[in-house]
Amino acid sequence: SDQAPAIRARPDTITMLGDLPMKLLKALTGVAGAIALTTGSAFADDLRWKMPVAFATNLPGLGSPAAWVADNLTTASDGSIQVRVYEPGKLVPPFDILQSVSDGKVSAGYTWIGYDQGKVPA
Repeated sequence: SDQAPAIRARPDTITMLGDLPMKLLKALTGVAGAIALTTGSAFADDLRWKMPVAFATNLPGLGSPAAWVADNLTTASDGSIQVRVYEPGKLVPPFDILQSVSDGKVSAGYTWIGYDQGKVPA
């Protein structure tokens, strides 16, 4: 075949901004997982969240961390937390993610705060 083999970046090793963002995501996933595991008996229902993203999940460093966090929350919580990732524009417009979370239309969102410059008080 004339096609070059597909190269898939591993979100746990490649980031566009160095190691800090991925370390932060791993820490947040661990904390969320620990909370889910320790408080699981306090909740009768599992958590099912819809999470729109501003960047396609196939973009290493921009979109891939959102899918990585969603997968790891499900794993760490033994399935009691499930985050369904919606590609840009499928659930809400990318520039409306922060407002949609603020209004309670969606439970979570993955965006860049720069898109909402001037909307968030200092």
